Amino acid sequence: MSRTSLAASFAVAMSMGSPLAAAPAKPVTVVVLTRPTTVEAAAQPDAATVAEAMRYLDAVDFDGNAMRTTELVVGTSLAAMVDGLRKQFGDVPEDLISQIKTAVRDHAMKSMRETLPDSKHKTAVLYATEFTRPELIRLRELESDPVAVKARAKAREMQPRLMKIGIDAMRPGQAELDAELKRIVLDYVQSHGGAVAKTQS
Repeated sequence: MSRTSLAASFAVAMSMGSPLAAAPAKPVTVVVLTRPTTVEAAAQPDAATVAEAMRYLDAVDFDGNAMRTTELVVGTSLAAMVDGLRKQFGDVPEDLISQIKTAVRDHAMKSMRETLPDSKHKTAVLYATEFTRPELIRLRELESDPVAVKARAKAREMQPRLMKIGIDAMRPGQAELDAELKRIVLDYVQSHGGAVAKTQS
């Protein structure tokens, strides 16, 4: 396969979705924010409680954790993506793989840095909604406990190994999932006259 056709194939493969979407399952807090209704708007926490929530997030190193987690997830996802592409396309030029890895990693880290302040503020609002200001103060005090400090440090060290445990747990069922997805696609193609229709939004 020529480099030109290989690059085109890579582009198609990449367009199927960000490697982050293929990241292995792991405990993650996902915040889904919708436009507030009148009732929801009235229930928004006061500024002092939000500020206390921000101090709590600083105490647990929210920014650092977000950047470290992004780098770890991107690295794991890229490894899986490259392995899959090698199985699909065979011998892949190392310089092409290096360029793709760099582009994806740089984009992910840049996006996280740019969106982090907004994400942090929204997370603080959520905490301020669920906890009172005295409770947030108490949470921050608990985070200064030596055992809590050690737990955070150990969690950072263990995170790659914990992610590997999750990946290993999912691996035995991957062949079954691949077969099921293949069956779904074949059934769809057969039921639509041998062609997959391209929908436009």
